Amino acid sequence: KRITIYLKGAALLTPTSYYATVPLTDNYRDIIKYIELEVAWSYDNGKTRHHYGSDIQFKEDDDGRLVLYKPTEWPMINGHCSMWRCYSADEDGRSGFIPIIINNEIEAALYIVYDNEHPKGYIKGYVDYDIKKDKYSPSDVYSFKTDDVINLAYLVEDEKNEYTVETEQEQAKALELVLTQGSFRFTDYVTVYGRYIIHDTYGNKKYTEYRELVDY
Repeated sequence: KRITIYLKGAALLTPTSYYATVPLTDNYRDIIKYIELEVAWSYDNGKTRHHYGSDIQFKEDDDGRLVLYKPTEWPMINGHCSMWRCYSADEDGRSGFIPIIINNEIEAALYIVYDNEHPKGYIKGYVDYDIKKDKYSPSDVYSFKTDDVINLAYLVEDEKNEYTVETEQEQAKALELVLTQGSFRFTDYVTVYGRYIIHDTYGNKKYTEYRELVDY
């Protein structure tokens, strides 16, 4: 079930700026399973959103409210920020997918794993992945061929909430991919937006509104 949580105001960040917050009741906290932070950027005041995916992470302020903030770390491939989708996280590590196009035609996703043995993460292989529908086959993980090349893929959402797939212009050999953690780097005319997706123990999802993210 999809429910939208409407923000109930903001809190002071500096004497001249504010940040959006999401208050949570104690009763609701008891049934939260995990919280995703979804990130996108826009150069036209949010009319068109270029999605960077979502990660299982959140921050709270001193009053226990969720803060819509800019993440300080995000998975990067060969120095390029990726559209990361974190699908599982526990005390042993986390895993997720980064959408790609293989050899200019095949939609797929890098299968990324972080664990105790590999705290900085590694690329386990790739899986079949429908980028627009966000559907994947995690049971089948494939290895790249020597001559495979890839482009990172991103979803772009327009004013009508319709999606297109765009790719990073720089192409890379699949066997030479390097996974690192980095921060978002944007020019002044770009605004970074985000929202929380809150999953509860009953299988419901609650979405906050998209708002501008702040350094926090």
